[in-house]
Amino acid sequence: TIIGCIPFVAGMWLAQGNLSLVLFAAAGVAIGAIMPLLRFEAYERFEWTYRETFGMLLEPIHRRFVLQGVVRGIEGAALFVLWPLFLFIYLMPDFAVLGAVFTASILILLALRNLSHRGHAVRQPVLASAIVGGAWVARMTPAGPLAAVIAQAVGGIPQTAIPSLHETHDVVADGGSFLDEITTLKEISLGIGRLLLVLIFVAVITLHGVDAAFAAAFLLAAFCAASAEYLGNLREETL
Repeated sequence: TIIGCIPFVAGMWLAQGNLSLVLFAAAGVAIGAIMPLLRFEAYERFEWTYRETFGMLLEPIHRRFVLQGVVRGIEGAALFVLWPLFLFIYLMPDFAVLGAVFTASILILLALRNLSHRGHAVRQPVLASAIVGGAWVARMTPAGPLAAVIAQAVGGIPQTAIPSLHETHDVVADGGSFLDEITTLKEISLGIGRLLLVLIFVAVITLHGVDAAFAAAFLLAAFCAASAEYLGNLREETL
């Protein structure tokens, strides 16, 4: 709930011209989060060298979750970077309104997920992939703040098994709960997906302009989200 209220509070501060206050607050939170790790004692060794870790990304046994991490990273980058930018440029050039939209969508998603059974609101692979893919297509033409909230909330309903994707506009491997070699590979895969989307966006915006870049990025995010959701639900049904 606190995370959900942060966009609105930050939007109000920005609307009043307090950009430095927002940045200093973010820096303070980041420093505060690091402090407990100063006395962190690790008893497990990381078995791979730096070069071996990247080489493991190409191993066939890791191919499935590496590919899934890449497509999830693409969707996560679209949520974290391009979706807020799109709303601000085209629909809501007001920080307070933009913050309210994101706070409303996050709180609605949290409420829906608490009501869903075992954390899965939609389990059918075809239906779940259609919802998340369609939500990304709908995001390209929202009519206003209410439509943006609906698109964000509906798109996040099926993805209840993914830690923090739509609540915090990002996704972390294994819920950020583990620190081992496989989780590291997953995080690297997510990073590759984020980087790919940004590079594609920059390339398209350079060649064809802003409108085409947003359209291409959102369509790519729709394809990746629908594919990952379909395969994830299909695997759960099989299990």
